[in-house]
Amino acid sequence: MYKSIFSIHNTGIAAALAMLTALATGCSSDESQWADDGNANTGQTTEVVTQMPIKIALGGYSEAEQSDADSRALPPGIGSTPGTADDGYTESKSIDAVRVIAFRRRATAKDDDANLADATEVQTPFEYDPRNDMTLTAFTDEDRTDAFYPSATHKHRVVKGQFGMSKGFEYRIVAIAYDRKEKWPYPQYGDNQVVYDGMLNVKSGTTYDEFCAKFRDYLNPVSGKDAENCWGHYLWPTVSTPTNGECLTRRLTVIPQLFYGTIYAVGDASKNPVIGYEKYVKNGIAQTTLTGTLYRGMAEVEVNIKSKHYSIIANTEWYCLLADNVLTKTNLTSYDDFKKGSEPVEPWVSKNGDKGTYTAIACQKFVKEGEMVTLKAYLLPAKTRLAVRVIFNQYPWILNGQIKAKDVVSSETATGVIEVDALNDVFYLRRNHKYVLTYTDQEVLLNESHRLD
Repeated sequence: MYKSIFSIHNTGIAAALAMLTALATGCSSDESQWADDGNANTGQTTEVVTQMPIKIALGGYSEAEQSDADSRALPPGIGSTPGTADDGYTESKSIDAVRVIAFRRRATAKDDDANLADATEVQTPFEYDPRNDMTLTAFTDEDRTDAFYPSATHKHRVVKGQFGMSKGFEYRIVAIAYDRKEKWPYPQYGDNQVVYDGMLNVKSGTTYDEFCAKFRDYLNPVSGKDAENCWGHYLWPTVSTPTNGECLTRRLTVIPQLFYGTIYAVGDASKNPVIGYEKYVKNGIAQTTLTGTLYRGMAEVEVNIKSKHYSIIANTEWYCLLADNVLTKTNLTSYDDFKKGSEPVEPWVSKNGDKGTYTAIACQKFVKEGEMVTLKAYLLPAKTRLAVRVIFNQYPWILNGQIKAKDVVSSETATGVIEVDALNDVFYLRRNHKYVLTYTDQEVLLNESHRLD
């Protein structure tokens, strides 16, 4: 099933005319008529619309980055044992929605006559088409090959729908997959949806080149006066105890896991992202299916800690994963845009000029001593340091432990090709890669050599 922002209903007259036309020609047609709402370079009162099937699959691997078998990094879903492989199916199971977003412009006379313009040709810009903004949610499993396993079929999650192409227009279409249900894990922020209404900047007049996503981060108030809208213990355990927060931006965020892909026409070997009505519709009947495979644009970081209390009286309450370079914006015109994230979370500047740079990106409550706590976060590709903030109910109240290169570089539980500046403990996170870092002894993470103020 799919949901469209606009529910288009033909009038009785239009339906009758379509039926008479079909009877007169002896064939059926996928055409209908939409009233022109004035958006996206239109100028006519009605539009002849043909419904074209669209089929989208979630993929675990990027064709561009995983094409060389000898240099492939371990992809999403491999677990914690290097050398094993997975087709990425498991990594996509939390995804429950695919949003299809289209931009369109009037086709040129050249396009109407024969060939589509090249996608890079300077012409009228593509503008957001609200009629073809839809969310597909009915997933099925389908066996197919992909670039990583070209010789063997394996499961992919697939959604299907119908795309309305208007006569005289050409389109650029992208699809973005995500988890609709995911909420923030922090106390006091549990009602925040990770994927929120304003995350994508689409509105009437938005051009394809302007298309982007912006992720939210919140400043956690310094004082407890705003107790209803802040997580007090993240910054201070009691009014009179130190916060160990000089290293912090004092901000919290959750970056969503997004899968992204460009849609093209089946049968087009060039995978031209510009899709024109005149080329793919004949006599009101769609001549092809639209398709695309979506790949994860984020890096996944998973930190596992064997939990324990600090002492007999100081019990562990919370764990927060921190990163000191969190990018909050990405353009969405191509898959490569995910490598060019921008707008890092701003540092907190103290009165004496010191900067706190670490932002909370994941959180888990302590459950039971001896159990593994898993902190999982998605980040736009970047170079970053990582740390864990641990909160206790008694002295020392709060400790921040930096994740060190020497702890994880040679670990058998490290995956995703760990690239790190060992001198500065900076991790290089790449899109569509998973990094699993494990501490079987919490004291190693929190000892004096790892601590941050």
